[in-house]
Amino acid sequence: MQLKITDANEYLIKADVIKDTSYIANYMALKSTAIKLKALNNHQTQVTLTIHYERLLDPAWYFDPLQRFGVEKTAEFLITDWLAR
Repeated sequence: MQLKITDANEYLIKADVIKDTSYIANYMALKSTAIKLKALNNHQTQVTLTIHYERLLDPAWYFDPLQRFGVEKTAEFLITDWLAR
């Protein structure tokens, strides 16, 4: 997966997905992400991750578990392999 940062400051990081050759791309078209950071105090930060995507498989009631799995794996990648660097 390749991401292009489209906006970044101390409170927000936005990125577009420009290439996705992962298994997830077979059933979800990942579009963009937004990571919002909010300082709660001197030692804690609230992190909110939003993932924009298009589901490629129907019906939704059947593919929802697969969709949730894909979003979870994408979030793990963004947090462990991208944001943590």
